[in-house]
Amino acid sequence: ADDSAINSIRKEYQLIQQGLSKFKTETVELEDYALEGADAKAYRDKTGDIRFIKAELFHESGKEFKNFYYQNGKLIFAFYITHRYNQHTGITPEIAKREGIEEGFDPKKTLITEDRYYFLNNKMIRWIDENKKEVNVISTEFKNSEENVMEASIDMFSKFKQNLTLR
Repeated sequence: ADDSAINSIRKEYQLIQQGLSKFKTETVELEDYALEGADAKAYRDKTGDIRFIKAELFHESGKEFKNFYYQNGKLIFAFYITHRYNQHTGITPEIAKREGIEEGFDPKKTLITEDRYYFLNNKMIRWIDENKKEVNVISTEFKNSEENVMEASIDMFSKFKQNLTLR
């Protein structure tokens, strides 16, 4: 990927991060996204444009944070953070022992991974995977992830697009 495009995306990301406290926010509950609940929060700049959406999805086996960054209504960056629990949070060490389960939930054993997706003109140009490795742009895995992230972004964006009331 073109380093100047990546640098430009990183600069825009920094501007959005710095402006978050000034942005207007709105939250929607995401039904049927995760068994343990999910919601998304959109951050709009002073012109009403969505600049950032943070989706939080809670599962029995972990939680996901899907962060989408926008410039002029287009996705430029997605940052996914996944927490995978070693066990359901309701399985205490005592319950595990009593039920003959190997181990109870231990927050210290939660595996946290991150994926970074860079976009230019609705095309993914770089993906840094959970192993901090750049995924080959011509791989099937890259193409599948590009489609999945774009689909998720469009879905999240559509939850807020019609609602232009600022709070």
